[in-house]
Amino acid sequence: MTTKILHIEDFGLFRDYIRQFLKTHSSFQIAAEAHDGIAGVLKAGELQPDIILLDIDLPLLGGIEAARRIAHVAPHARILFLSQQDSPEIIAETFRSGAWAYIRKADVGRELLQALKSVSNGALYINSYSAHRPFESCLARSLHGQNGDSNDALRKEPYCEPSNNSNQEDDCNAHKFRELPSFRSRSRPRYFANVR
Repeated sequence: MTTKILHIEDFGLFRDYIRQFLKTHSSFQIAAEAHDGIAGVLKAGELQPDIILLDIDLPLLGGIEAARRIAHVAPHARILFLSQQDSPEIIAETFRSGAWAYIRKADVGRELLQALKSVSNGALYINSYSAHRPFESCLARSLHGQNGDSNDALRKEPYCEPSNNSNQEDDCNAHKFRELPSFRSRSRPRYFANVR
């Protein structure tokens, strides 16, 4: 069975690269493309794709806001962000907006296929570069709330538990990421597939 993909990206050469890359993998097919956030939301509603490849820096409507809108018009689509951004705050925001995966564009050739397979099989995926940088505690606070309040509204999102080490209360390991209640009726898995 072929996985239907919508690619939302304003840079034409990158769209071409992804299209050519996926031509060699018959289980994944680019069914449609959009070059801005608004067009992307509209296409998502029309197409109802299985997976959406989404950039963050888009004209007319940014990728994160587009993801939030897509959650309403194509609730079963799984969003995989492809971006040049690598700040923990932005990555955390993508997962809060409903992302299933995040990959830096520089690592697409190495990791896109693995991420697509993980997401297709119902697993979260985070770029290996991002998963092993020392910013997990910042990402955890962003996802779970600054004070770790168990009643925080962000508990609908993936988060990681603080270390038991009282001297490092902000220390948090990426492998402890897990999901609490499902996001907008979409059931997401408990762990990132590629983070141990």
